[in-house]
Amino acid sequence: MITKRPNTPINLGDTSFRRKEIASDYKILLQGLHELPLEWDIHNGSQELFYRYVLESGLIKPPEKDIAPAEQAKRARTYSNALVKIGFIDDKRVLTPAG
Repeated sequence: MITKRPNTPINLGDTSFRRKEIASDYKILLQGLHELPLEWDIHNGSQELFYRYVLESGLIKPPEKDIAPAEQAKRARTYSNALVKIGFIDDKRVLTPAG
């Protein structure tokens, strides 16, 4: 999380999206959010669309069984949450100047 207090560490991730190649994987997530054709909203399918993008990009393993749309949306929010915390995107998942 970005903080205004000096000498405070910045956490680039959380346990919901563990990565070995964090910079390149975050780039893929940012690209998917940038290309998302819909405004980020729980009711318009944008979050499910982003989840499918993450799945198709190979960043996550395909699930063994079908995942309901509500769960896909939840996972999309989870995968992108660290990017909000570090200031690469805002809470509507729009890229910031840092992103």
